[in-house]
Amino acid sequence: MSKRQQIIDQLAARLGTIQAGQQVALETGEDYTYQTSLGNNVGEWRESQFAGNEAEGIVFRDTTGEMPPSDETNSQDHELVIEISAGSGKKYAPSRARLWAEDILAALGQDPTFGGLALDAVPGTVELRHEEQGRELQGLVIDITIRYITTLWRI
Repeated sequence: MSKRQQIIDQLAARLGTIQAGQQVALETGEDYTYQTSLGNNVGEWRESQFAGNEAEGIVFRDTTGEMPPSDETNSQDHELVIEISAGSGKKYAPSRARLWAEDILAALGQDPTFGGLALDAVPGTVELRHEEQGRELQGLVIDITIRYITTLWRI
């Protein structure tokens, strides 16, 4: 199995741990208590928006995988960009989306190396998305970059 797939599997498992009231320890030494239960509905590469009465949840996609030159012989650096979306079929206030963002970032902040598979994971942007007409909240998107190293010709 590729290192990229191992990281994706670890990410899915970590996002699945987001359960309201559960306390976790962040890499910084802080304790954090999840405020939502996004982990009940986690999917990978879903095409459609959250619809109807669907519970709040997360969809993530490994979108790009830059491969900058490595300083090491026979190794390859990777910068994997992951797009994490959170939403629901229901309409929520922006304050709810901020809770989603906080919980997702806390899940990632427990171990940004994914058990030593990666060098680190760095959050990029947090964007609240809304409908153009009614300006109603549709959800949010968080981009993170995961940096890791493999041998040449591997992902």
